[in-house]
Amino acid sequence: MNLKVWAKWMSFTTVMALIYIYMQMQIFDLAYQGIDKEKHMHELRDYNGLLTHQVLTLKSANHLGNQLLGKNSPLQFMGNDCVMILTGPASTASGPSVLPVKSKNVNTLWNFLSFLAPQDAKAWGSDVQ
Repeated sequence: MNLKVWAKWMSFTTVMALIYIYMQMQIFDLAYQGIDKEKHMHELRDYNGLLTHQVLTLKSANHLGNQLLGKNSPLQFMGNDCVMILTGPASTASGPSVLPVKSKNVNTLWNFLSFLAPQDAKAWGSDVQ
């Protein structure tokens, strides 16, 4: 092998090795960038959860009640002197009407296979079906 051929082979091998090393460096660089982006995404998710909690706290009934009925607020509950009482016809003042309850048709096969159905809570000593 003469010197020219040996120099060509060495330069080709050196260039290929440099290309391989550069590609490996790029792969590791992209992996580190991906890890950094995942960390950033986790931080954003945590911050989003914190903001969601703060918004729901501000929208809660307790917070709104404290804001509306605070010590320095002009809003207060109505007193008994501001309530208007209306009398209506006697027919609307009667008690609520009781509707009859339909009894269920009980199938014997269904009673046998009752372990397949969702269980219902029943009161002890109650004859109502």
